[in-house]
Amino acid sequence: MTVPSPAELDAIVAGRIEATVRGGEHRSTRGLAGMARLLGKWNQARLDRAIFAQTGGVVMTGPFAGLQFVERSTEGCHAPKLIGCYESELHGVVETIVATPYETVLNIGCAEGYYAVGLARRMPGTRAIARDTDPRAQASVAAVAARNGVADRIETGGLFAPADFAAHA
Repeated sequence: MTVPSPAELDAIVAGRIEATVRGGEHRSTRGLAGMARLLGKWNQARLDRAIFAQTGGVVMTGPFAGLQFVERSTEGCHAPKLIGCYESELHGVVETIVATPYETVLNIGCAEGYYAVGLARRMPGTRAIARDTDPRAQASVAAVAARNGVADRIETGGLFAPADFAAHA
């Protein structure tokens, strides 16, 4: 997954805004909303890069503190994952899961593997099955698993159909 440099990202955003203005789309509410959304995503990408640089890509706090993460998330927010506050309302649930000696954990819609790899790190006797239909996510979770020394306990793949539940207690 190629991540544009900050200068490349700035050029991409400037080009899209210029095209919107040149095309007159900025005169409509929809055009303005599109530009605002683009600027918001641009600002979030810059923030994500700054936090990644500060943390070295290592999750700072929370149930997965110490997880060596990716530079860019395939889905959802990135900065909160690196800071350790991502889905903080689930931190207690994660601790309950970690305290239970499960043989296997299923992570369906695993994205880059924050939960699958995070749980595998915290539960050394547990195997994780990480599924996502996006091939980029599958590659990302495999890379995060290797980076964290748990690749031998993470099974990645695509679609997890309802019938697949029968194979897992």
